[in-house]
Amino acid sequence: MKATVLIRPKEGILDPQGEAVGDALRTLGFAVSGLVGGTAYAIGFTALGVVTGRALLIGLGYTLIWEGVLAGLLEGTRFLSVRQATLGVATALTGEDVGSDPLGIGLSSAILLAVTAGGLAVTAVALRRFQLRTAD
Repeated sequence: MKATVLIRPKEGILDPQGEAVGDALRTLGFAVSGLVGGTAYAIGFTALGVVTGRALLIGLGYTLIWEGVLAGLLEGTRFLSVRQATLGVATALTGEDVGSDPLGIGLSSAILLAVTAGGLAVTAVALRRFQLRTAD
């Protein structure tokens, strides 16, 4: 004789271990998206630094004016924003609502990859021509 026993938690009782795993995965998703977005910003601003002497001023203008104001207000400019691409990755990895209509994971990945690869290429070309001069 064979018997099947089904054990189910009582309704209203939470699964603490399942919640802990879910919270850990969400945290990991936000950490990965932050790492990817931060890397894109760092490489983009490094490229800006080797191209111009006003990298700090341009970088602050981009971050405060473009990312902070215009990309949030003008719906059509979201695809030019590293922040919006990072939020798209975070939404895809965590399933959480990030407060705006996020970009898709494909477009977000393409934007972050383009910024990272383009920044690396510009930096490599500029630093290849860089020469140290000695004071005579």
